[in-house]
Amino acid sequence: MELIAIIEGVDCLPPVLSTELPKRSNNRETLTEFVVANLGDSSGLSPYLIVRTENDDLVFYKPSLVPANADHGSSRRLQLFRESNHVLPKSPSGGVSSQIQKQQRLRPLRVLPNVSGLSTIFMPGASSSFVFKTAKSSPHIIRLRGGFTRWLSSFDSADTGCENGFIYVDSQSCIRACQLPSQTQFDHSWTLRKVPIEEQVDFLAYSTSSETYVLGTSHQGDFKLPEGDDLHPEWRNEELSFCPKIPESSIKVVSPKTWTIVDSYPLDPDEQVTAVKNVNIEVSENTHERRDLIVVGTAIAKGEDMPARGTIYVFDVIKVAPDPEKPETGRKLKLIGKESVKGAVTALSGIGGQGFIIVAQGQKCMVRGLKEDGSLLPVAFMDMQCYVNVAKELKGTGMVILGDAVKGLWFAGYSEEPYRMTLFGKDPEYLEVVAADFLPDGNKLYMLVADSDCNLHVLQYDPEDPKSSNGDRLLSRSKFYTGNFASSVTLLPRTAVSSEFPESSEEAMDVDETFAKHQVLIASQNGSLALVTSVAEESYRRLSALQSQLINTVDHPAGLNARAFRAIESDGAAGRGMVDGNLLRLWLNMGKQRQAEIAGRVGATEWEIKADLETIGGDGLGYL
Repeated sequence: MELIAIIEGVDCLPPVLSTELPKRSNNRETLTEFVVANLGDSSGLSPYLIVRTENDDLVFYKPSLVPANADHGSSRRLQLFRESNHVLPKSPSGGVSSQIQKQQRLRPLRVLPNVSGLSTIFMPGASSSFVFKTAKSSPHIIRLRGGFTRWLSSFDSADTGCENGFIYVDSQSCIRACQLPSQTQFDHSWTLRKVPIEEQVDFLAYSTSSETYVLGTSHQGDFKLPEGDDLHPEWRNEELSFCPKIPESSIKVVSPKTWTIVDSYPLDPDEQVTAVKNVNIEVSENTHERRDLIVVGTAIAKGEDMPARGTIYVFDVIKVAPDPEKPETGRKLKLIGKESVKGAVTALSGIGGQGFIIVAQGQKCMVRGLKEDGSLLPVAFMDMQCYVNVAKELKGTGMVILGDAVKGLWFAGYSEEPYRMTLFGKDPEYLEVVAADFLPDGNKLYMLVADSDCNLHVLQYDPEDPKSSNGDRLLSRSKFYTGNFASSVTLLPRTAVSSEFPESSEEAMDVDETFAKHQVLIASQNGSLALVTSVAEESYRRLSALQSQLINTVDHPAGLNARAFRAIESDGAAGRGMVDGNLLRLWLNMGKQRQAEIAGRVGATEWEIKADLETIGGDGLGYL
């Protein structure tokens, strides 16, 4: 046996482990486990050193042979390079004794050589998770849903239908045999599956009543001159062998059980889908019955010389007798209501507490209610200016934001006695609104607006501020350059992360829930996702100071300026800046000594910084 290398100072967790003597350091991590295993898929396996700390942090090191110095004795020497890992472990739930916490962390890592073709490692305990690596990605963590895991092992049994799977015992002492879902990609921290539709998907909504997905799709079709035009009778006899192409739209229902299209509703050739929403609507004026229905808005544009028109469709996804060979076909679209309107329908949303909808049609926004004869009766309206492409209500309040693609954002309210739309405030900068939504934070009301220049604006409605002119002006609180063209901005509920739970059940009775209850998910046209979360004042100061330290000390790619990248040219009245989560997470990749030095400059402990990073991470989407 030949000794190749002796490496010291592993408990400092430096970016590179080598045979060189490490620098003296008083900050060392308590390490509990070391595992060397192959990670990868059928395309190739790579050896990795996985280090586990006493707090369930996992650190990945990839070994590599590099050219050695002349005095080394051999031509090559061993080095281990640290891979990025931005996933923080979960803190044990409140009320769990320290002895139980210790027992949870004593369970060792399990090496699983074949789980659906992947060679992986599983970490049991409170932060139950797999370590995956594919040919397209570096090692990353995907958590196992549920509480802590007592035990897990590979399980391969063709008789039980669980081939190349795993079996584990959960926190409730239940045995579960599982398989990784087929046709699913594990290249990222979120699992991904691509479903072929064979058409361009323009809009998507989830039907809560039928538990299916309703899509607004389009495909290229042949354009033909209308035969019923009395002004041009010669068009009827015209024959074209090479027709131009135009998009043709349709409404489709997709079953999440098989991810196949179970029903389709075609639209006219010159009719384009502009909005698809799942809205709780009152369907009876007598019984006031309300149901979750699918509302579709369309635009009919035939040319510059003809005014645009629109149509509002109201569908219900009903149960029907399925095909015996295809049980998923037990759902079908049923047209409940239809209304043709002047002007293209460009945006819609539910509004108020009576089951009405607000529809942006042409240069007006109208509140409409569904009648029993299938028509949509207008009850209130508001005149707009150019092109309304955003209509979002803060659910259950009657407050709504209306985004104009040219004239900025309008904040309005809807009252039911009497039926009336009232304008509260406007955006004074006339932003070119692409997407927007609310972001309530305690007793403060903010609005997030994505414009056509890839900028994200934070506006606030505060009538008590003298600068707002009694609320007529929406105040600009922050601006942030995202670098991506946003396609949607959606308000989501937020769950508490593990660091926000009280340490014991006795303290939970005395401590108010001060964590943020909402966050905003931003989807971009290049496929990237972003999450915006409001934080407490103390956390913001720590994170802002940490960001300043990282900008000045970390080597940025290609020497680019991270501060200037997120900055926006403005008049200087943009208020406080937003902190960049991607930049802040670089602190997690540093060695123990470097982390302690930067935390000392910030004036915070390492635990406080990790808790703040967990707050702004994706763990607030606990219901997913």
